[in-house]
Amino acid sequence: MKVWILIFICMFSMPLLVAVLYFRMRKGQILKIRQDYVKDARYFGKSFSALVEKALPEMKNGTIMLSRQEKVLEADGNQEFAQPDIEDLVIARNTVFCPQRSDLHFQKEIYSEKDALFVKENIRIRAVYSKKDCFSEIRSGFSDGRTQNMRLQFMMNVIWEKGYQVENSL
Repeated sequence: MKVWILIFICMFSMPLLVAVLYFRMRKGQILKIRQDYVKDARYFGKSFSALVEKALPEMKNGTIMLSRQEKVLEADGNQEFAQPDIEDLVIARNTVFCPQRSDLHFQKEIYSEKDALFVKENIRIRAVYSKKDCFSEIRSGFSDGRTQNMRLQFMMNVIWEKGYQVENSL
């Protein structure tokens, strides 16, 4: 009976002893976190454009390798989107990106080498990178017939190369 009690105590205390030894052997170190890019409002634009520009020459069959394979939708000047939900990365290289349809939902990022214009209503976007200017304005009619200029409300942050930022206001 005493042997079983001794075996039980040894088996019960062995994991605790290993945990105590492991805890004592570790020196407390401060976790190193890179904070040099956190305060840069253009961090998204710089990192995203670097990824896309590096991968553009190897783009094949409508896919591009960023951190993983991504489907790409190349936009031309008069891009008409058939579906209201666009689930692909949108790249506009040679023309100004300006969707002609309202009620669109871009679920991936938009990369534009020229200007990016959002002048239709109810366009929801995740993020936009534009090498030139990014302009977003809609005309909103009210019940009494007045029309007021109003900033387009984005679902997520929109940051482009000049460092402007529009935050979620929905």
